[in-house]
Amino acid sequence: MLAITAAVGLSYYSLLPDLSLLLTPLVITLDRCAGTEAVAHRRVMIVACLILLLAPASMWFFGSYFYLVSLPTLFLLFVMTIAERGRNTPRSDPANEHVNLAE
Repeated sequence: MLAITAAVGLSYYSLLPDLSLLLTPLVITLDRCAGTEAVAHRRVMIVACLILLLAPASMWFFGSYFYLVSLPTLFLLFVMTIAERGRNTPRSDPANEHVNLAE
């Protein structure tokens, strides 16, 4: 998910049809937030997804400034990175750390 979001957010030629690639990370992120699993920064992730879903509507107001759509994409990337970092940290000591195999 991070790789897809980073590729779209950092690409030089990211146009409106290219934003369809972000549907998969958006759906997976929103599904993870809707589940019973504890997710770090759940509300911020939901807000980032909603902002990104509404970002293409900026074409009506700022047609010549479409590069501003990259800001919500990079914000979602930042929030997803923070959430994944918190998800991948170990919560307890490894099970075999206190086992003495020499005895």
